[in-house]
Amino acid sequence: MFTPHPAWVCAVSLLLSVSAPLSARQLSSITGCVQDSTRAAIPGAAVILTGSDGAGRFQTRADDKGCFNLSGLRSGKYRLQIFAEAFSAYEADIALEDPIRLEDIVLEIHPIQAEVVVTATRNLAPANTLGSSVDVIDRSRIEASHIQTASDLLRNIGGLAVVRTGNAGGITTLFTRGGNSDDTKILVDGIPVNQPGGTYDFAYLPADNISTIEVVRGPQSALFGSDALTGIVQMFTTRGTAPPSRIFT
Repeated sequence: MFTPHPAWVCAVSLLLSVSAPLSARQLSSITGCVQDSTRAAIPGAAVILTGSDGAGRFQTRADDKGCFNLSGLRSGKYRLQIFAEAFSAYEADIALEDPIRLEDIVLEIHPIQAEVVVTATRNLAPANTLGSSVDVIDRSRIEASHIQTASDLLRNIGGLAVVRTGNAGGITTLFTRGGNSDDTKILVDGIPVNQPGGTYDFAYLPADNISTIEVVRGPQSALFGSDALTGIVQMFTTRGTAPPSRIFT
């Protein structure tokens, strides 16, 4: 029977006792609280942390006290973004090595803007005059979020559930207000793009060519047919501004 040398046993024990704390120290966390200018908590604020060196993308929401916790983070450089309805977005660059407890983050009230919506009535109409529940994501909000896909933009809209099978590139479908995936009509520049059966795969739809997204929740069958049972998502692509060019060879 083989009996390990006592020196080997000591060496292995020492290696295990050292390697465990080292691996634990590789992961860190960021905590903080989100408030308005009156120091009142902003519950439900969306918190997004994006690694600048391929460290991944993490997101969560502030709790009832406006506080959040992102854990399991590797050391590196990150971009922190916080969004809340009616407030201006917050952005900051963070170099993470050890756990960080941020000072209270104060969001400023966003200037009131009159959003004009086409989808809800098929005509231009101010969003605050409509009877439907409407959300508009304009180009400035898309650029501020640094989000790369349309499906990730829609994840932050209330009443929508975005489901993806597997990793990036897997089939990505949208559910509105608990309905089926084929109950939401998807339009691009006014053209229906739902696949046969009513579903639409958002897997390969980038955000960099989208100027505006309009989301209308609730039945819209009177205007758009029976496949708009739970809502409509319409995406408008960017328009070129330079005159057309011709190249002859």
